[in-house]
Amino acid sequence: MTVDNGGTLGDWSDTEYCPQGHFAIGYVMKIEKSQGGGDDSALNAIRLHCANPDWTDANNSVTIMGQEGPFGYWRDVAMCLYGEVMVSYSLQFEKLFNGDNSAANYVRFKCREIGSPSSGTTLGTSGLWGDFGAWSEYCAVGSAICGLKVRIQLPQGLIIDDTALNDVQFFCCKK
Repeated sequence: MTVDNGGTLGDWSDTEYCPQGHFAIGYVMKIEKSQGGGDDSALNAIRLHCANPDWTDANNSVTIMGQEGPFGYWRDVAMCLYGEVMVSYSLQFEKLFNGDNSAANYVRFKCREIGSPSSGTTLGTSGLWGDFGAWSEYCAVGSAICGLKVRIQLPQGLIIDDTALNDVQFFCCKK
């Protein structure tokens, strides 16, 4: 799944997948807080929590990440409602301009039961800068998000603006 508002700076990581039969039930983001006039990079990594779609092993969930930027701190874990899995996403992105660019700021998700055709419930709030784009397509009924890869710009040095995470793609797998 893709969205049309991601950035183009940096390189794509390898794709990481949940173990077979596991799907994303929650996530945590690594975000750099506002630097107060310094170089802001905002979103630096996304870690998905993977478990069985019936949540029988939710307390022992496996995490996958893609590549991680060096700035910021891991925030609180956000989990779908019990028995739901992640099936769609929306990216908050600050458009690039002549100045301090932060690029991707936040990702929010839609969660629903894996066999349900509903539009689901929203998981997540928002970051500091930029706007949310349209929601991605949904995983088909009977499937859910099971993998990701990120486009990330590595540190550019003291003189050049750092953006860190610029785009993300998620992958759906069938139950």
